[in-house]
Amino acid sequence: MQPCADCWEGRCTMNCGPARATTEDVGIVKNSSMTITTPNDTVSVMANIRSATRAQKNQGMNWIRPEKRLAIYLRDGLACCYCGAAVEDGAKLTLDHLRPYKSNGTNLPTNLVTCCLSCNSSRGARSWKLFAAAVAGYLNHGVTGKQITQHIETTRNRKLDVAAAKELMARRGGFTAALQNAKVM
Repeated sequence: MQPCADCWEGRCTMNCGPARATTEDVGIVKNSSMTITTPNDTVSVMANIRSATRAQKNQGMNWIRPEKRLAIYLRDGLACCYCGAAVEDGAKLTLDHLRPYKSNGTNLPTNLVTCCLSCNSSRGARSWKLFAAAVAGYLNHGVTGKQITQHIETTRNRKLDVAAAKELMARRGGFTAALQNAKVM
């Protein structure tokens, strides 16, 4: 079946020709041309070889294994490294990239700290050290920005116990159950 004129314009609803996508839809790695030979015809095809962009690969919670996420939470005492909000108090925990991922930060444990959703949303583009000072001033709980910074420096360099996190998940029935029932070790 030959593609109709609408196929080539990307408006076809009959699915009679090749699907078309724009470079905004996919991350184009390279263009490639090839020739396909069938018993009745020879066709030249221009194909776009695509790859998910860095941002697409790291959407939601898929960018880190659950056992590694839990190991970081446990390493940090199941509490926000900035404000101290704990899972026992109902804090929604997230991971914060000290050097932002979009600024070529890594997903290594030394670049990740436990952070409550409120602090993670509030930090914005500020450096983590400036944000620590802002949190100390805002909370006014007797802890200085320098103390928060020192705590984060110490915490992020602790060794992760991924095996213990895996075992806890197995005993409790998964990541969410382990986090909801976890006690600070």
